[in-house]
Amino acid sequence: MKRKSISLSLLAALAAALPAGADVIHRYSFTADASDSVGSASGTLLGGATIDNKAVVLNGTDGYVDLPNNIVSSLNALTLETWITDTGSAGWARVWDFGTSAGGEDVSGTGLTHIFLSLPNGGGALMSDYRSSSAEQSLTIPRPPADVPVHVVWTSDPVTKLGSLYLNGALAGTLNNLNITPAQVGNTFNDWLGRSQYNDPYFKGSIDEFRIYDNAISPLQVAVDAALGPDALFTDPGTLQTVTVNAAASMDVGSVQRATVTGKFANLDGVGLSTLATYTSDNPGIIAILDATGKLGAISPGTAIITATYGGVSGTKSITVKAVPPKLLHRYSFTADATDSVGSADGALAGNAAIQDGQVVLDGVDGYVDLPNDLIMNQNSITIESWVTDNGSGGWARIFDFGNSAGGEDQGTGGTQYVFLSWPAGDGFLRG
Repeated sequence: MKRKSISLSLLAALAAALPAGADVIHRYSFTADASDSVGSASGTLLGGATIDNKAVVLNGTDGYVDLPNNIVSSLNALTLETWITDTGSAGWARVWDFGTSAGGEDVSGTGLTHIFLSLPNGGGALMSDYRSSSAEQSLTIPRPPADVPVHVVWTSDPVTKLGSLYLNGALAGTLNNLNITPAQVGNTFNDWLGRSQYNDPYFKGSIDEFRIYDNAISPLQVAVDAALGPDALFTDPGTLQTVTVNAAASMDVGSVQRATVTGKFANLDGVGLSTLATYTSDNPGIIAILDATGKLGAISPGTAIITATYGGVSGTKSITVKAVPPKLLHRYSFTADATDSVGSADGALAGNAAIQDGQVVLDGVDGYVDLPNDLIMNQNSITIESWVTDNGSGGWARIFDFGNSAGGEDQGTGGTQYVFLSWPAGDGFLRG
């Protein structure tokens, strides 16, 4: 269905978000086989591929779907949309892979060209990749959890030179300056769901629906499709009526949360707008907007109203920020050793460190106290308190230093990140 037929009753902002020209040209709903219910490019189930409850189930061993050659080779812009459940695919398994290999048609080996989505790639991420005979470009995002249904959409637009990857209706990553189009990838003789051009593992899981469009669909259509689910094609959602901001009503100073936003349209409710809305705070000194997708930071005690706006319609959420009294987490009194009398982060005396009269005495040569790793890593705000006597420390000697060095653990060579107090610093001053 062409989106240029969307009702003129949509707000101008929504109409702008739904440009005309994207048709679904192939649709695989896997009701009984791999038939194309929109075009004429029906596929074939091969290996251990089976149909169950309107989904193709792939066994991760030899099951895949073989689609006709050159299925996207005539396109400059593209959208690939699917609902999948990964049940434990190994590294570099493919959701889709349209391309060629050195082995020729129907043979995996060394990939030559491709348009693929790997879940996961070798590093455990979700990866979208375009490779022509002369160039390759890719985008990676964190891998969605296994055994959970996920709505995945990939769009590429040669006009904006933008590739966009969406998960469950929300933008998850963008590939800027995408200069390769499907047409530039060229002829593809292996157009597969669940199998790679390389000798990579097969996809293990199910594909509930797979669609190919001849243009990049809009972010709003992605959100609407996610709300509709795999069984219904996009239709006009109608006029946007309300916007709802979902967030905890109370936060502690120093904490962070991410608001989510849903929209109710005349014909459809529950459309996710979290990555489409714009956010404001009426008091950024109490709650600050930390990014464009609704990440909120509690700065100081008080109440602030967060507003999310899309298509000229706004929703609000009042959030109260509470002060949190400091809590003593660790205490080292050095009565006999470096035991933590409050927490469980006992330290160890190293070098010539010694205990005398309820103090740890350090000789300035090799004595120090080694505390457990990551002692303060999870703190957004902190107080460090100590009573010290300096007996003539050299420049840059540390009272405390929590961090990492280029030499690795237990090596004090070339600090890379740290929280320290030096007494004195190289210029003779106390330096934090």
